[in-house]
Amino acid sequence: MNVIKDNTVRFGILQLDIKWENVDENLLTIGKVISSHKDEFDVLLLPEMFATGFSMDVSKIAQTMDGVILQWMKEQSVLNKIAIIGSVAIVEDGKFYNRAVYINNGQVNYYDKRHLFSMGGEDKSFSAGAERVVFDYNGVKILPVVCYDIRFPVWLRNTGDYDVMVCMANWPIPRIKVWDTLLQARAIENQCLCIGVNRVGEGDNLKYNGNSAAIDAKGKVLVLSKEQKTNLEIVDFDLAAQNNFREKFPVLNDADCFSIE
Repeated sequence: MNVIKDNTVRFGILQLDIKWENVDENLLTIGKVISSHKDEFDVLLLPEMFATGFSMDVSKIAQTMDGVILQWMKEQSVLNKIAIIGSVAIVEDGKFYNRAVYINNGQVNYYDKRHLFSMGGEDKSFSAGAERVVFDYNGVKILPVVCYDIRFPVWLRNTGDYDVMVCMANWPIPRIKVWDTLLQARAIENQCLCIGVNRVGEGDNLKYNGNSAAIDAKGKVLVLSKEQKTNLEIVDFDLAAQNNFREKFPVLNDADCFSIE
């Protein structure tokens, strides 16, 4: 079992040049990165729909929870003693979900994307999730967020239930300034480490330039990837230091109460 050393978790942020609807090639590329860098991180973070790209051809790309992609994630997790988080197109009970999957030591948890990108027709192909989920990495609470979700602060409001927000995305170049701003805003308002893992390259006539980032609870940019190719960035998260900041500057204690319907 992975052990947090000195209250620190090391996240690997894999900014991936996703090959359109090519599962085999994408898994091969990620596998090579893991093999070369597995001792450098505890948790590997992958972009939205990392194995296929943001395709709406669900009948072609969607897999079951027993499919090739999930089996590969389990094998990589166990073999390399790492946790993996990334979103996958999943078919279940006749419905399709853009599902953020978390695997650690072969154990699986997941979150279904709540806010579907209607301007891109995602709501016509996928079903929306209804439940907010928090992953637990040995005591570090991770809130999974999938791309368009990052625009909706009420859904993401920290009620003391998470330490790290991870946004998996296929966020294109024309709106990249918005991406940069939203990541920083979510980090500050929720007093958490906010990590955005985006893709690069081209897919379905859209271009992506990454800008994957890690921003701490004070709004400081710890990592910002400007690479225009598959690239791994590492960020260390100190849970004790963040908790200390929250105690000294307890903004969340003054937050408004609300309910989501």
